[in-house]
Amino acid sequence: MTREKWVENTQAVLLLALVLSYLGSLYHFLVFYSESNSLSWVSVCVSAFLFALPWTLAGFLVMFSCRVIIISLFGLFATLQTLLKH
Repeated sequence: MTREKWVENTQAVLLLALVLSYLGSLYHFLVFYSESNSLSWVSVCVSAFLFALPWTLAGFLVMFSCRVIIISLFGLFATLQTLLKH
């Protein structure tokens, strides 16, 4: 499997895990927030949007670090193969 394919597959799995964990947390947050406060749905939606911002940042950081780690590992293995051939 090529390096790009590894990166794509790993990012897809991580993205799926992040989206599922975000949706679960958002559901629990909205249920707790709407039952605890007698606020309108507009304020609940704004709070849900603000709740999503750290998740989005964490998702981007995880995707970028995953790409960097995989590319670094492939480079390390290619270097080791080259050194061991000679």
